[in-house]
Amino acid sequence: ALCPLLLSTMFIPFVENVNHNIWVALLAFSTGILMLTFSGSRIESEPYTILMTSGNYRKMLQFWYEYIVNRQRTAMQKRRAINYSLVVLAFIIGALVAAIVYDIFAYRAILGVTITLLIIMIHYTIEIIKNDLTLHNV
Repeated sequence: ALCPLLLSTMFIPFVENVNHNIWVALLAFSTGILMLTFSGSRIESEPYTILMTSGNYRKMLQFWYEYIVNRQRTAMQKRRAINYSLVVLAFIIGALVAAIVYDIFAYRAILGVTITLLIIMIHYTIEIIKNDLTLHNV
């Protein structure tokens, strides 16, 4: 699922005379594949979205509200609130870093995504081989 996104991010900075709508369509297609692939992502037992943060933000606020208002606070309520807070914080940091990198490198900033995807793919390939997970869904 990461291969189409990896390939599109790899070539976008080097092809300047192509209609941008082609790149938007290619990135949208790749992102759609990513959403389908990682649609069951969870933090412990709670589902979360990997490509946007509005639902994660809502759940973060909901869990913090439940933790603060509830008179019988549990460690699980606090843990859920902290987990979603970390996801939202990661999105915010990612957006800020992307904006700064784009100011420095312009269109070539997308190569940072390429490098990150390549590292993730290499890491998971090594884990699959090391733990003999070729027949499992990782």
